[in-house]
Amino acid sequence: MGTDAIEIMNLFFEKFNINSEGFDEFNFFQGDPIITWNYFINQIVKRKKYDYPLKPPLTIGHLIKVAEKEEWFEPE
Repeated sequence: MGTDAIEIMNLFFEKFNINSEGFDEFNFFQGDPIITWNYFINQIVKRKKYDYPLKPPLTIGHLIKVAEKEEWFEPE
């Protein structure tokens, strides 16, 4: 999911001509997991769930405000 979300945000910045300086995608989106043998065993064989850290929400309302301002700023 991480790379898909980042690609969508890059398209958003490009489409609406937004200065994306200061936007750190990893503040909002989890990167794609690195698949290792240990990860495979835990996820597939043992059905162990990985607890991803909570990320702050990135709302449509905030993205509309960013588009209106034409530059990235952190949500309140």
